[in-house]
Amino acid sequence: MDLQTQMKLFGNRLEKLSTELQLMKQYGINENLLKAYLCHNLKISEKKAEQIMKCYEDFYGNFIKKGVSDAL
Repeated sequence: MDLQTQMKLFGNRLEKLSTELQLMKQYGINENLLKAYLCHNLKISEKKAEQIMKCYEDFYGNFIKKGVSDAL
């Protein structure tokens, strides 16, 4: 699988995750459960999950920008 395809798939996963995070926060899901959910679905460390929880919209935007610039 080429880099562009991988970036697109990961971007789609992040977009879906962003929507799910907003729903979870709206209904008051415990932050520890949310962190575990992120670690499992994105296969990342707890530290990264905490960073995403604090600013997932910025993370998503920066990731997409970096992916586009790297792909070019």
